[in-house]
Amino acid sequence: MMEDAPPVPDSGLAAEAHDAQRVGRSRLREWRRWLRARLRGGPTEDVAARLATLAQAIETHPDAPTNYVLRGELRLALGDPAAAAADFHQALEWAERALATSAWGIIAQAARDRALAGLAQAERQMKLRRPDEFRLHYPARSEDVSEMERW
Repeated sequence: MMEDAPPVPDSGLAAEAHDAQRVGRSRLREWRRWLRARLRGGPTEDVAARLATLAQAIETHPDAPTNYVLRGELRLALGDPAAAAADFHQALEWAERALATSAWGIIAQAARDRALAGLAQAERQMKLRRPDEFRLHYPARSEDVSEMERW
């Protein structure tokens, strides 16, 4: 008998822990497959359903930067660079945390890179907009209106 071999888990707590870990990995794979299938929609896919799916993914896994990156990219494609920038900032925050605690950090690095690229694109789109294209949610002062009319 080999003495260097790891002990085989007995029936009991060790076996239950092993089974729970296996079931947890299985459920995570199942969740990822479901999410990928829901997000693969083409141009005719209902955008509201895609946003709802991403909102559910963020609610379920709020510390996953990829969810924020995907929602930011969708919002950017829909022409909402301000909301997209907020998502990209959130993705950067979670990716930085993941990089700080991860041994490899390959996925976190990829999410960080996509978030940086998306943020740069969102900021470019926001700079290109003229001030009168933004919807004001407060009464404009007369000098603000005359300033916008000069554009």
